Amino acid sequence: MNVKYDMVTKKPAPQPENADKASAGPAATGDAFHKGWRQVRLFTRNVNRPDWHQEFLGTVVKQFWQQNPKTIFFVSRYICTLGEDDGDTDISKLPPDFLFIRPGKKQIHFSIRLRFKPESDEEGKLSAAVKEIPHLWHSGFLNFKMPGGLAGDRFATAQDTESQERRGRLVAELLCANSRLLLDSLACNSDQWDFEPNKNELNQPCGLAAQSTFHMVVNPWCLKDANPLPIFVRVNDSQFAQL
Repeated sequence: MNVKYDMVTKKPAPQPENADKASAGPAATGDAFHKGWRQVRLFTRNVNRPDWHQEFLGTVVKQFWQQNPKTIFFVSRYICTLGEDDGDTDISKLPPDFLFIRPGKKQIHFSIRLRFKPESDEEGKLSAAVKEIPHLWHSGFLNFKMPGGLAGDRFATAQDTESQERRGRLVAELLCANSRLLLDSLACNSDQWDFEPNKNELNQPCGLAAQSTFHMVVNPWCLKDANPLPIFVRVNDSQFAQL
């Protein structure tokens, strides 16, 4: 790293946060990694089956990954009230049978978002796959702003260009690895999709190897007093529970 010196004191001047760029690989991001990212929000009406999300991942996203093994991507899951979190979709075009009534007469929809950096014709192949599945719908593909989408102040304290590029790539690689692990854990038995069970005592009570993986990701983080970082999960629209 090239360290700048104060011309009066001859001492190293304050460096920008996260300024260490000595390591190779993800730290040396460059512009190319962050260009051309795309996103699509896929909706399903096949929510009468208990495995709707796993089936969604297994029949669409896992196929996307298998067809494009080198593509960097990540996936997220949503159950939203109509009018909530609709910024990337012309929700007025959502077919009525993709809306469901929640207690309180609120309409909700079920979807996943897929963000990816195309290497070839991923967009065309994904569109073709969705058209072949009657219970899926999407309003179109949009640009996904990078590195800002993964290096805004939610993910990165320093907001200079170099820090954003580095942090955006690190977060993208972490989310991509998690999504690939998620898909690798999917299995289909008798037309029912689920994540492979794991009976190891460290993975109870849910019985998923993801519990150990999640622990290993969170374990090295801590608070200022060295106490473990508390992790909360969202249990409904307004409540969180600590793990």
